[in-house]
Amino acid sequence: MKVSATVCGAGLGFLAFGISLLIGLWVDNPFITLVTRALKLLVIFFFIGSILGHLGLKVIHENYEQLRAEDELEAEEIENLPQVAQVGEIPPDQQPQKQPVQNQQTPQPEPAAL
Repeated sequence: MKVSATVCGAGLGFLAFGISLLIGLWVDNPFITLVTRALKLLVIFFFIGSILGHLGLKVIHENYEQLRAEDELEAEEIENLPQVAQVGEIPPDQQPQKQPVQNQQTPQPEPAAL
């Protein structure tokens, strides 16, 4: 966790250092003035970047925890839902009642008289 914030601070510090060197060279500052200002900006922006990195990590961590809690609530709600029939399946309470089959003898045709 601290490594990411430090990397953010180092990146911002080196960015300020490089921009300061380029601007100093562009306006023809003496070497000592150029390096002194660039190093001061490196340190200042390192701390600013580190603070911003820590704040960003804290925001990400809080949002992650909140989303995780919401997902757990949704999972509990899904588990508590009533069971739904599959496509084409008739729910047990809507299935037709089966009538008991009675053994009925079919009437035999009478023999024809000759």
